Amino acid sequence: MKVIFLDFDGVLNSVRYDRERAPGDTNNIDVTRLPLLKEIVDRTGAKIVLSTSWRIYWDRDESLCELIGREINELFAQYGLFVFDKTITILSSDRDQEVREWLSVHDGKVEAFVILDDIASGWDDLLPHLVRTHPRIGRGLEREHVERAIALLTE
Repeated sequence: MKVIFLDFDGVLNSVRYDRERAPGDTNNIDVTRLPLLKEIVDRTGAKIVLSTSWRIYWDRDESLCELIGREINELFAQYGLFVFDKTITILSSDRDQEVREWLSVHDGKVEAFVILDDIASGWDDLLPHLVRTHPRIGRGLEREHVERAIALLTE
């Protein structure tokens, strides 16, 4: 299985998006980023695993999703995307430990993975799998990130 560990803030939104959206718009996901994510999924067959802090609102069992989790499912479905799983939350932990834990639970099942995140530090041995976005400069997920993610998932 191929996996995309997906952060939202800084990947599916950006400073530019925050400035451009209409006052009162509560949609924190820039939907113009979703076709780019879809391209990665379509070209690699990768599954989406939420590593974002937003994962606390989502559950595989739709009935256990909070409102934001259901909204994620609905929005993703509009673009032919779905969430496969999420990393566990380890209190007082960095995201890298949560990704490592998910990988260890699925040991032998993951042939390739990529981490889409805007945070560059703390990844250590996972750094070669990181595709870092730059939400203060660009729009979060951009064409260059799509190509790098596809390359990492298909090498």
